[in-house]
Amino acid sequence: MGCHQGLLRSTPQHICLFARDGFTQDDRFFVPCGTTYHIGCIRVGEPFRTRLPAGRGLAYPKVAISPSFICEACTVRAQVGGELRKSGGHLTLLMLERMRLIDQANAWSASSHAVYQGGLRRLSRFQKNFGVPILQATPLHRPPRSPSIGMMWAQQHYAIQTPTGHHSQSQDRILVTAPAVMSSGRRPHGPLSSPSRLMTPSRNAFRSSKA
Repeated sequence: MGCHQGLLRSTPQHICLFARDGFTQDDRFFVPCGTTYHIGCIRVGEPFRTRLPAGRGLAYPKVAISPSFICEACTVRAQVGGELRKSGGHLTLLMLERMRLIDQANAWSASSHAVYQGGLRRLSRFQKNFGVPILQATPLHRPPRSPSIGMMWAQQHYAIQTPTGHHSQSQDRILVTAPAVMSSGRRPHGPLSSPSRLMTPSRNAFRSSKA
């Protein structure tokens, strides 16, 4: 993973939190990923599409200062509990995770990113000039691991597998609520009483059809 073009240390870039030291999970050591991206290099193409204007939902926002960045490879390795193989399954998960990474980052509008980048730059300069720690990201010892990540991958995979590119909201709800049925040990009876309480696809929902 990462950009294969040359990188200068003086230029802003996204460096994975585990690029140099790797991480340990369940008493197993995962090797450093070495992943680094230029600002603006994290993108996706077909079969993903976006509802956001100008294709904004298909690229990671061009932000120079961001919270701890975790690359696709580290997130997928944490989820599957092992190192990756050059197999179709792992390659598909890397593709889905890149789209999820972009989708989550685009939860904020472009204008919100621009406003907060200005504030972060000022705080960063003050921190550098006076040696006062201000911008401190939450320390992470390993990538987040949660069934919700796998759930988002499954929803993305369903969306791009739909031949027409159009999938029903009822099927989306089934995908979201099925794990709850499994964990509760109860069978659903009748229609869902509160659909509004369910997680719904973001405004950057992926579609495989042409716009």
